[in-house]
Amino acid sequence: MKEVVKQSFTHCLNRFIDDFYNVLRLPHDFNTEQERTILVVARSEDVQEKAIQMGATHAAGHEIIKQAQTGEINLRDYDHFIAETDILPDFVAVRGLIRKRFPSVRNGTAGIDVLALLERFTKGIEYHTAKDKYHHDYATIRVPFGRLNMPSEQLEENLSALLKDVDKQKPNKKSNDLITRAIILCPPVKRYFKINHGLYLQSEKPIKVAAAV
Repeated sequence: MKEVVKQSFTHCLNRFIDDFYNVLRLPHDFNTEQERTILVVARSEDVQEKAIQMGATHAAGHEIIKQAQTGEINLRDYDHFIAETDILPDFVAVRGLIRKRFPSVRNGTAGIDVLALLERFTKGIEYHTAKDKYHHDYATIRVPFGRLNMPSEQLEENLSALLKDVDKQKPNKKSNDLITRAIILCPPVKRYFKINHGLYLQSEKPIKVAAAV
């Protein structure tokens, strides 16, 4: 039996909200069992070496641009790209190959300290929306937020951080509630718990409130 606590919640996606995903560093780290490939682009060989040690799949310098253009390396093999800001102007040459995954300061994949940015991707959890087959205005996110052997307080804090991060995906603060339902489950056990997610969004402190369903 896997001791991974998983949370699944359904939220409304109206015509103004596109599918979204994010990688979030929770307050308390745990083995997420999520696998992702990461390419780090940095000028310093020392930084490249440290990036590999931290969990990056591959790290390279300016030469990665020519390697991608000649087909020596396939950028489609990587899920995420992290780059130093001063390399971005040259990296634009391969933007068409990675499109929405192109590094940017706004989404936390470009900066001066790429090792600090990398930590979010090696230790964080990744979540994304999956649209409902029958109700196209709704989608579901299934994502782990802890393990059963973690203290309850840590699980509560991780859950609270996750819910608040998803809620930030609303186009503006005046929009209707994005999350319409939140449940907690632990496979392979089928029993699940429905929680009042609104209390987590309103409070700065974790609230222990869950009801068995």
